[in-house]
Amino acid sequence: MKIRKIAAPLVLSPEGDFWKNTIISFDEQGVIAGIEKDVQNIDSVAGVEYYDGVLMPGMVNAHCHLELSYLLGQVAEGKGLVEFIREIMAVRGNFTFEQQQQKAITEDRKMWSEGVQGMLDISNGEASFEAKRTSNLIYHTYAEYFNMPPDDKIDEYFEAATKHIPAAKELGLAISPTPHSNYMVGDKLFKKSATSGACSIHFMETPSEVDYFERKGKMYDFVTDDGMVPDFLDYGGHAERLIGSLPKDMPLLLVHNTMITEEQVDMLTNYFTDLTFVLCPRSNYFIERSFPPAMMLWRKGVNVAIGTDSLTSNHSLTMALELDWLLRNNEDLPLGVALKWATLGGARGLHATDKIGSFEVGKSSGAVLLEGIDFSTLRPSATLTSKRVL
Repeated sequence: MKIRKIAAPLVLSPEGDFWKNTIISFDEQGVIAGIEKDVQNIDSVAGVEYYDGVLMPGMVNAHCHLELSYLLGQVAEGKGLVEFIREIMAVRGNFTFEQQQQKAITEDRKMWSEGVQGMLDISNGEASFEAKRTSNLIYHTYAEYFNMPPDDKIDEYFEAATKHIPAAKELGLAISPTPHSNYMVGDKLFKKSATSGACSIHFMETPSEVDYFERKGKMYDFVTDDGMVPDFLDYGGHAERLIGSLPKDMPLLLVHNTMITEEQVDMLTNYFTDLTFVLCPRSNYFIERSFPPAMMLWRKGVNVAIGTDSLTSNHSLTMALELDWLLRNNEDLPLGVALKWATLGGARGLHATDKIGSFEVGKSSGAVLLEGIDFSTLRPSATLTSKRVL
């Protein structure tokens, strides 16, 4: 059996720190066969591929709307979430299904080359399915729905909004229905997801969500002006609604979290047993000029993952640039913590830690070289870049 040996001066450990001068051995199927640490003269060991950077497992993009990749450059920055939603609604019908499908394929291949191993993706239709069917990435797709239909129309609306699920399953794709958010989904429709198996919910993304349960703010006005009637405000708050609507063992991703409080984090982590907080820092800045509370979530010791969101609200789906942004705007966030969020944290959200997310014997984690790190400070010395090594 042919063994491929890959080495670097710093290698990310499963704990989120670094092994020095380490060789990772992979078999012909890409499965990790061995790990050798503290190897002397590692850059000259025969039969070893040596890379001068940080070696890390393949990353997990924990939140994206791959099907919206065709909207790159179509929506203005910095106008806030309400205006962002309005602009998407105005332009998303201007492209053919074939254009949407091809752009999703292109971006999937680019993510793989940059070192993404898995992805948690949102879907409102079938435009991303061909990319996923032919992809090297491990995907879980969330069939997203939103609206506040009357009680006698809930089943009809749910079936219409999730009608692409059978097509995904026919292709062998993992998929489950999910409500979009607290603010955009009526009570009984929201609860339809309680048996879905897994949910990914946009959560506390904008300041207008803070005021929503007090029947005020831009998002509340946007929803009610459009004719929707929120029938869930008696829960009293966003965390309270999740706890009152979903089972505690529901695998749950909460996405964005820019306005989340420590009290809400405590409430949610004390209730849910399988919870991941997903940060999409460049998207937050694109839409609201806001920043996620990375330091608070690190101090709380919760599971965190990193996502890019879509090309509607970002300039690329490059995970290395999300890490670069996080590290430059959180000077005390350890490099190893950020890299663990981008790898093992996302793999936990994907329920794929038996296969990917860390360098451990028996896993098929891939291998990615991260460049642009100053070894003496473990901070970015240049804009971070990543490329697939295996």
